Amino acid sequence: MTGRAPRDERQSGVALIIVLWTVVLLMFLVGHIEAAGRDEARLALNLRRGAALQSQADGAIAVAAFHNLDQTAAHWPADGQIHLIDVHGDAFVARIRVALIDQSGKININAAPASLLQALIVAVGRSRAQAAAVASSIVQWRAPDADAQHAVHLAAQYRAGGHRLGPPGTPFESLSELGLVAGVSPRLLNALRPYLTLYGNGGVNLAYAAPAVRRAVAMGAGAGAAFMPHPPGLRVIEITATASGPGRSRFTRRAIVRLGSQAGGWMRILAWFVPAAQDGRVQS
Repeated sequence: MTGRAPRDERQSGVALIIVLWTVVLLMFLVGHIEAAGRDEARLALNLRRGAALQSQADGAIAVAAFHNLDQTAAHWPADGQIHLIDVHGDAFVARIRVALIDQSGKININAAPASLLQALIVAVGRSRAQAAAVASSIVQWRAPDADAQHAVHLAAQYRAGGHRLGPPGTPFESLSELGLVAGVSPRLLNALRPYLTLYGNGGVNLAYAAPAVRRAVAMGAGAGAAFMPHPPGLRVIEITATASGPGRSRFTRRAIVRLGSQAGGWMRILAWFVPAAQDGRVQS
């Protein structure tokens, strides 16, 4: 009897240890499941907020276009001024910051003469020699080369300079494409980007032009860059809407729209993208 008791005690101790470890394991599993559930709930909430902010920013584009067309006291001029919109959703209130910029105050990279491009490059702080070379390269990039031998030679020069592509002889499809042109560094591209557009007819509306564009027109372009109006009633506007929600949640939509009476309605979307793309192409 006395010999069996220690064995029973040892077996009871082992069983107790097994029970305790089982409880610990169950507690760990329950905690893990709860944590995973909380993570999934947070992810679902973030996705819901993101979708709501995107929808609200997209809607603000149409609201801004309507206000721009409105000729009453509610009119929003396309002068870069920030307008605020508060949207009360089911779970939170979003604040949307909206800015409108008339594209006629920018320089159309596909239509501007080399003299205006050169003057703009000088206006952003580059030397006249560098500006002349880069402006010439921009024109070469967008214009077809009638001399096939010269085109081959130019392509070889680009490859020798470390460029993957040579001038295609076609209009720029995006502002980012300007970075492929010989002599255009990332810093120069960033300096020029705010003053360039893919839209318009080559003229500049000084009423909406930034100081750098005004200097460019005054320096080298002369009357040739004077305002050439769009067809009556039509305007091309860049609209940026940033919707902000709880915490740091936010979504920004940018659109280039043509406003006025036209085929298809009062507003036509020319480009629809997010600022991360930073160009004039559709990125929806």
